[in-house]
Formats: sequence, structure tokens, C-alpha cells
Amino acid sequence: MTEKSITIVGSGINAYFFIKNLVNKDIKINLIDFSIDGLNKYNENSNRKFNNLSSPKILVENFDDNIDKFKELNCLTYNNFNTQSGLSIGGLSNVWGGTIYEFTNEELKKNNLHKFNLYDYLKYITDEDLKISEPERKPFFENLLNRDHFNINYNKRLLSTNGKPFNVKEKIQKLIDNKKINFIDGFVDKIIKKNDKYDLLIKDKNNNELFFSTKCLVLASGSISTARLLMDLLKKNNAKLLSTPLYREVFFTTNRHKDTSLNAIFSVSNKKFKEFSSHIFPLNGLNNNFFLQYLKIKNNFLNPIIDYLKPNLYGVYSYLSSDYSSIEIVRKNQNYSITANKVKNNKKIFKKSTLNNIKIFKIPFISKELLHGSDNHVGGSFPLKEYFNDLNELNNFKNLHVIDGTYLNYIPPLGYTLITILNAIRIAKNISR
Repeated sequence: MTEKSITIVGSGINAYFFIKNLVNKDIKINLIDFSIDGLNKYNENSNRKFNNLSSPKILVENFDDNIDKFKELNCLTYNNFNTQSGLSIGGLSNVWGGTIYEFTNEELKKNNLHKFNLYDYLKYITDEDLKISEPERKPFFENLLNRDHFNINYNKRLLSTNGKPFNVKEKIQKLIDNKKINFIDGFVDKIIKKNDKYDLLIKDKNNNELFFSTKCLVLASGSISTARLLMDLLKKNNAKLLSTPLYREVFFTTNRHKDTSLNAIFSVSNKKFKEFSSHIFPLNGLNNNFFLQYLKIKNNFLNPIIDYLKPNLYGVYSYLSSDYSSIEIVRKNQNYSITANKVKNNKKIFKKSTLNNIKIFKIPFISKELLHGSDNHVGGSFPLKEYFNDLNELNNFKNLHVIDGTYLNYIPPLGYTLITILNAIRIAKNISR
């Protein structure tokens, strides 16, 4: 009997849990991603980068270079758009360990996911050193809010058992080392359907081309990279992209936050306007350059003052749901342009729904309207209701599944990672039968 084979493109957190739920079955697993051996540079000094002293997403080396490489490989140009999805070439989740948000049944229904009992799959988010932890309540902040106008939502976190972030690529590397999966180092530039197979055009680090053929293909390379591959495959020149950002502010309070984790303390939603939400982040773990950039000061003589004040500083990131998103991806030959239009009346929405009336001091000149894409809540260019069946199999393309955020119809004003992880596990369980 021929061994069943599945090929996954991308090595982020959705791909990891998809693979974890296949490795003990009689299936050959191929994984394709670019520069996974770059792990070596992260493993050196890993104690510095992945401890609790600060967020690894702030300290990852070559951050800007990776974003530039991501744009280069995908032939992307941006207009009024930004992306922080370049922590590694393989996607956002090179480093993970943060807040996970549960969608309401209404939000699941908007995404055609309400009938799948996704939360039954929570028990399959298993790993020898990962856990879903409960958040610590913060009465100081709760007392500042008018509960007649706002709801406070504490959200669980997916972390290592020691409470630290984790490197998804390191976990995948262990699977490779233990010969659980077959790894192919390269960037998938094109998918060509030939009868019942898919030929993948792969470029290596030296820009050499090779082809790999597979019958069952799973795309998990991130919403932008996957959208690009699908646009080319379907000969589609335009696609819409969803994103949720609005404003960032910095506040000063009398409460000093000792923990240097940058995970959101809690989320606040407006009772009268559910399409808006704010997330409160402590800024104690930020590099001082974050503040110096706004002051337009390059010297570090203010570092002692910043170090003293940082525990009292909090960032408030406010998001609108993707119903207010207006982003278009346009394909011209092999080039792709992402253009975002600013939300109409966003300042009016922000002033009406924000936390300005709570008893904390907003620091002037720090507030900033966020570009689309800068919140990492990006997806939806090929919505499930139009392009896929119940197993996220692309219509008229048998055995081609998508498990990243590309298939979402709607993104609420919060992150969707938990939902795509659970759906990836569900798909893995079903297609492996």
C-alpha cells in the first residue's frame, strides 16, 4: 500500500499544531519553508532573547531585514500599509507566546465556523512544554473603568510551562531532527496544478529553482504569502485583504507594573459599539529606543529617566473590526501591490468609543493612527464562504487546503490565532482518516 503523503507550505504556529496532530499517523509529512536553518542565529544567546526580561518580538535580530526579505520574495510593494509579519521568512510565528482570544458564537458564525465545535479541539493543543494559562486580574485598572459603558475581557495566554514565550521554529526543528517530517528548504514561488497533482516551483537561497510534486497540499505560509500563491493559481488579479488597526496611545498611571512581559493585561470593549476594542499593554519591557524615537533623540542620556518611568507607562492599542477594512491586493504580472484606504470617520469613531474618560493621563504627541497591517490581524483575502468547503479545501482543487488566516470572512477587533490553530487541528484530524 502506498504511504499517504501531505505537504505543508509554511512553518508558523498553525502549521506546527497541524503537524503535531499528524506525526503519529502513517503519513509522510513534507514541510517547505525558507531559511529554517536560520534558527542557529536565534539559538545563540537564546537565554537573552527568550527570557522574561523583555518581549522577543522586540529583540529579534535583523527584524527590518527579515521584513524586507519577506517583501522581496513575495514581490510586494505597499501603499499606506505596513506589516510586522516578517519576524522570520516563514511567517509571523517565529516567536510566539501571547494572548489568545476566543471568538463568540456570533463571530464564529460570521466566519462559517460555528458548526464545527472548534473549542472541542482545545484538548489537542498539546506539547511537552506548552500550556494555556489563566490571566492575572488587575483590580487597579478595573476600578478606573465605568462598567456601565465598558466590558473588561481577560484573555488566556499560550506560553511555555515556565511562563516564557517559545520559538515555533525550534519546535519544528526538533521534529525534523527526530525524522518526524521531511524538510525542504526553499521559498514556494508558484503552484501549478497538473491532473491530480500540484507542482511547486521552489527557489532556494541562491535563487536556484527546483520543482516538487505532491498530491495533498496545505498552505500555511501566512495570509499575505498564501493570498499571493492563490491569486497566481486562480489567475486572479484583485483580492481584498482584511485588517483591524485604529489607534495607539501611551498612558501614565500611578500603578507600577513590575512584569516586563508585553502581553495584553486585558481587553476593553464598548458596550454600545461591539466593532471596537482596546487592549491594555504594559510598556515596561520595551526597549528605550521606542520612546527615544518619538522624542527624536538619538543619544541615550535620558535612559535613566525612561527606566524609572517605564513601569508606570501603558500602551492602549485600539482596533476596529475588519468590516471597516479597505485593502486591495493587485497583481500585475509577477508583482503584487497592497494598497490600504484609511477608515472613513475613524477619528470620530475613536473619540466616541475610546478610553479617554478613564482616570489616567494620556501622554501628548504619542498618539498615532496605525497603518493597516501593523497589528498583525491580517487575513480574509479568500473568504471561506466563497472559496472553500467545510475542510478548507479550495473549490475545484482537490486536496489543496488552507489553514492560515487567508480564509476568514471577518476579523473582530482582536487576534484570531486561537481560532486558526483549532481549525488547523480539526482539518488535520479529518484529512488524516
